[in-house]
Amino acid sequence: MLSLKDSSEFLELAQESISNLCKEMKNSFDYFEVNTGEHIQNLYLSGGLVTVKGISSLFSEFLDTTVEPLEVVPKDTSSLDIRIGEAQLANTKYNLAVPFGLAL
Repeated sequence: MLSLKDSSEFLELAQESISNLCKEMKNSFDYFEVNTGEHIQNLYLSGGLVTVKGISSLFSEFLDTTVEPLEVVPKDTSSLDIRIGEAQLANTKYNLAVPFGLAL
């Protein structure tokens, strides 16, 4: 996980790229909303960047919607056959969205 200083530097450097991505996403959201009459209420982020402090807030600000990390690992891990430590799982759980999706 990036430190707060590293996160701030990363967000500052990546802000223009994130802004451009969010503009494209907003266009897609608008198209969907116009054609279906439904409003997109939540956006779920997955992957390693979810661990960057402030990234959810940045997306939320640009897209004007609720943004949360996609939780693919159950909060109660007692039912999982975990062969790695809890700390290691906590550090990598957001990287598991694609493998878990493929396994289903």
